[in-house]
Amino acid sequence: MSHLARGESVTPERAGWRYLSFAVHQVVGRLRAGWSGHETAVVGLAGGGFRVDGLELPGRESVWDGLPSAVYLPPGATAALEPVDGPVTVAVAHAPASGRETVRHPVRIGPEDVRVEVRGAGNATRQITHIITPDFPADRLEVVEVYTPSGNWSSWPPHKHDTDDMPREAILEEVYSYRFRRPEAWGIQRLYGGSVDALYPVRDGETVIVADGYHPFVATHGDDAYYLNALAGDVRTMACSFDPALDHVRESWADLPPDEARQAVIFEETYAALERYRADRPGGFVSAATWWTLLDFSTQLGGIVVEDFGLVRPDGTLRPAGELATAAFDAPAGEGIEQVIEPEIERPRVAPRRMVGEWALASYLAYGLVSALGSMGLTLGVMTRRGGRSVAGRRR
Repeated sequence: MSHLARGESVTPERAGWRYLSFAVHQVVGRLRAGWSGHETAVVGLAGGGFRVDGLELPGRESVWDGLPSAVYLPPGATAALEPVDGPVTVAVAHAPASGRETVRHPVRIGPEDVRVEVRGAGNATRQITHIITPDFPADRLEVVEVYTPSGNWSSWPPHKHDTDDMPREAILEEVYSYRFRRPEAWGIQRLYGGSVDALYPVRDGETVIVADGYHPFVATHGDDAYYLNALAGDVRTMACSFDPALDHVRESWADLPPDEARQAVIFEETYAALERYRADRPGGFVSAATWWTLLDFSTQLGGIVVEDFGLVRPDGTLRPAGELATAAFDAPAGEGIEQVIEPEIERPRVAPRRMVGEWALASYLAYGLVSALGSMGLTLGVMTRRGGRSVAGRRR
């Protein structure tokens, strides 16, 4: 059975594969994490902050309220997970060690350490949050989050990773663990081209096992979807191959406009998650992370020019993200604004940045006005002095 109900865990025996185990836990007291001979990844999904092996991580109310926190435990490391300020829901993935060299001590992965990517275009636009990447010093495990906006497709074009054909494709075991912005919502997970051919209506808290074949997902209209992917294999890679019947769609992405709704969601999530770190990183961390979501939203798509992204549309009206920036920064939003990080104030502000040409024009105008006023003043002064002598002469 590839489609598991809420609360059901994944084991190699159940999935019919070699390595990956996965479960979601609601923790009130303490949870033991880590197994002898296994590496482990713990990702905070919802709730307050938590502590693992002395490493403290911030929480998030839900996956819709900020970037993730995680802990990586190297092979053989065990630790107790303890909530810091209220219950916490965590996802735990683990896999047996291969003998590959990894870090020797637990690694804290905070919201400031993850990387956000916007992939696709049009109604195949989605957000990828990279937590444990192929270049992370782990053994088999890789972990990412995917946000799929209402009505959009993700894992598209359909891809698979069930063949040992590096560097084109690798064998990777994978699970999908779902959450929805509206808990009553559902999406569709398709599996085909492998041992399973099915359409699964997936709901909040459920899991799908992807042992092989292609596996695209679509969010129903009106409901944003989220899933956490945990993967394990023999090679640290995300190499996959695409369905040759559908791979051509990627060529059309350069001609599609950016998804403004997704841009706005990314801004809200990134700004809310990273603002808390502003005081600790006055050099511009929040500025860089936030403005990436606004100004570089579509730069990975070929053929995109500056008019196609950013806060302002070509007609001068604000995009949704521009309106959010106006509210978040309490200052006018538009082309040429920049964030000013000042640790001593309550929150970042936006200050207008004038173009060099505008300053030059203003200077010329000011110079001309001062010169004109000066000339007028000199003329009036001379006329007044002359007029005064003439009147006085007649009086005498």
